[in-house]
Amino acid sequence: MTKTNKCIECSFENKLEDEKCAKCGTELKATCDESTATLTSISAADTKETEIDVSAILEDEEAVLVVKKGPIVGQRMPLSNGETLIGRDPKCDIFLNDITVSRRHAKLAFNSETKKASVKDIGSLNGTYVNNQRSDESDLNSGDEVQIGKFVLVYLSK
Repeated sequence: MTKTNKCIECSFENKLEDEKCAKCGTELKATCDESTATLTSISAADTKETEIDVSAILEDEEAVLVVKKGPIVGQRMPLSNGETLIGRDPKCDIFLNDITVSRRHAKLAFNSETKKASVKDIGSLNGTYVNNQRSDESDLNSGDEVQIGKFVLVYLSK
């Protein structure tokens, strides 16, 4: 079986050593070997029933959101100290381009000193869900799933 690096934009199967997709030119994320988790291997079972090698995913970041479900599966979004605006508006810090996402959907607050994060719905039409429960505001723990529209994001922190 030949290992490939699947493009998150067009799903083209690229060679592992490729840095950009041969079909669409999108920058490819480095793929880990079988002994560690890969971004494309994150599934519902991985986040709740088995351990993920968080250090391999986090690399130099304190905390990240990884898209588990939606058009951009596998994309990592590093979180910085302070508030991160999530929505369909291209001016948002995290841009989720789908009609199921409100223009200004939610705010994620991360404190790098305390390593704590929380998510707050900011009046979205379809709501924000944390671990399959609708939530106006919720503290997050590493491994928690945040659903915004049809996107499911996994919060990971060191």
